[in-house]
Amino acid sequence: MSKRNIFGHYIDSMPVRQRVANNILNLMKVKGLNISQLAFNSGMSNSHTGAILRCTNNPSLETLSQIANALGVPITELVVEHHADAPKDYCR
Repeated sequence: MSKRNIFGHYIDSMPVRQRVANNILNLMKVKGLNISQLAFNSGMSNSHTGAILRCTNNPSLETLSQIANALGVPITELVVEHHADAPKDYCR
C-alpha cells in the first residue's frame, strides 16, 4: 500500500503531468465534456488543452486554475492521486 503525506494524500511515483492528465480526463468523463468543450470553458485553445492531456505540455498554475474552474472542482482535485477508479496512463 502506498504511503500518505501529512495531508492524507497518497505519495506516488507517477509523474505529476501524467497524474494531472488522468485526473482531468476522469473529470471530463464524469462531467460529459470533450476536449473542445473543456478548452472553450477554460478559455484555452483545443491544441493547448490536448497537449496537456497528452502530457506534452507542462501547465502553469494559472492554466490549472482555469481548467479546475471549467470542471467545477478545486485545483487540488487535478493533482492528487485517486486510487480507486483512476485509469492508468492516458499520456502517449
